[in-house]
Amino acid sequence: MICQLDAGNQTVTIRYSFQDEEDMFMVVDLLLGGDLRYHMQQNVQFSEDAVKLYLCEMTLALDYLQNQHIIHRDVKPDNILLDEQGHAHLTDFNIATIIKDGERATALAGTKPYMAPEIFQSFVSGGTGYAFDVDWWSLGVTIFEVLRGWRPYDIHASNSVESLMQLFSTVSVQYSAAWPKDLVSLLRKVSVTQWAIITFQVFL
Repeated sequence: MICQLDAGNQTVTIRYSFQDEEDMFMVVDLLLGGDLRYHMQQNVQFSEDAVKLYLCEMTLALDYLQNQHIIHRDVKPDNILLDEQGHAHLTDFNIATIIKDGERATALAGTKPYMAPEIFQSFVSGGTGYAFDVDWWSLGVTIFEVLRGWRPYDIHASNSVESLMQLFSTVSVQYSAAWPKDLVSLLRKVSVTQWAIITFQVFL
């Protein structure tokens, strides 16, 4: 099993907030380890154990959010902060949304390279919308990128939604033969382009 950590809240906590006439200010946990994007730009070669730790801790964060009926909608390396001990914490809830049982979100929200196909599908054809599954997809893309140095799909902000739907239906993701089989199996589960129901149990 990849993930054997005790359940916990790996999200960045807001300790205090206030506002003036123009801005809102939020005081959050001090995390001095930088975000994953910074370390990737410094060409840090993450060990397999470190990546598995990040994966497990983000799994705990997403499971916590799902239990609170929250879709983060912007899981990516930029929004994963490390503390001084190297533990990962999810931050930036600017575009998060709350859905109740049975509800589905429909807004086109997120960072394109990390957005799940069902978000685009909902926008293009007015489909059934999306729920918590989209965060697991984003986590899969993030972990792939941390391991390999590039994302599984060559997507940029300038890509049209229609072209992305075509891409998802035609491009096959290639996983490194050097990666552990259990990790590849997990990434395949969270990166399906069909509208599967993905939950915390996938990681056990």
